Amino acid sequence: MAGRGSAARRANALVSRGLDYVVAVRGDTSAHPGEAVPTAPEREGRMGAPRLPRYREPACSLKDLVTNAGRRRLRRCTWRQGSKGAMTSRFIVLEVRPAGVAATKAA
Repeated sequence: MAGRGSAARRANALVSRGLDYVVAVRGDTSAHPGEAVPTAPEREGRMGAPRLPRYREPACSLKDLVTNAGRRRLRRCTWRQGSKGAMTSRFIVLEVRPAGVAATKAA
């Protein structure tokens, strides 16, 4: 999905259909941890529009989220035999909430 439009929009469409998915992303893509929840601050007075929910902590890079999760969360996976032997790498499964305007509008 990387480099083909909004990965957040595509991921939200898959989730809304109840489908599991795997996606390759760039390490500098920003996101919030999966447990982060946007909250709306209390209204001050009775005038004005209600405040919109937002994340209280700034987003960080996916690379930082993976690094903070630790090496113990990585799992070696072999997905098929290639012409030069087994195709193997390390993977991590993390639930994240995409950051940015496109992600919030797609939800």
